[in-house]
Amino acid sequence: MDPTPRSLDDAPGRMTGMALNEGDQEKVPPELTATDCYERIWLWHRANGAEKATKRQLSSNNMRQYLALLPELPTDSDAEPEDIDFLFREVLNGTFEWSYHEEDSRGIKMAAYAFHGVEKQHHGDMGQLAYSAARSSLNDLKS
Repeated sequence: MDPTPRSLDDAPGRMTGMALNEGDQEKVPPELTATDCYERIWLWHRANGAEKATKRQLSSNNMRQYLALLPELPTDSDAEPEDIDFLFREVLNGTFEWSYHEEDSRGIKMAAYAFHGVEKQHHGDMGQLAYSAARSSLNDLKS
């Protein structure tokens, strides 16, 4: 059985109403690393994020934060583990959460990549994800 939580409801100490649908997680190629998952999320947001976020009519504060963070996300080759975790956390329960169910050209959801990355990087430990993500300098841009 796959130990990756399908939602933050399955993770100790975290509650949200978001969840992946049956089969979403299985679409992520098992050989992808956390950095690969980060890169796919990063590329999707760079190509589609601003336009899709505008269509979703995010609140002005969420839109401001999202648009401030988007250009500051480092490329996959420059991203530190804390930055990778920051993006995973934001997709699962933060400024990028609006893209949770958005799919890339491969039909894989942003949250599926994020959960897979957490599994690869922290063996699914959401507490470790939160601790690591909190150390990212990108948090300064959310104020």
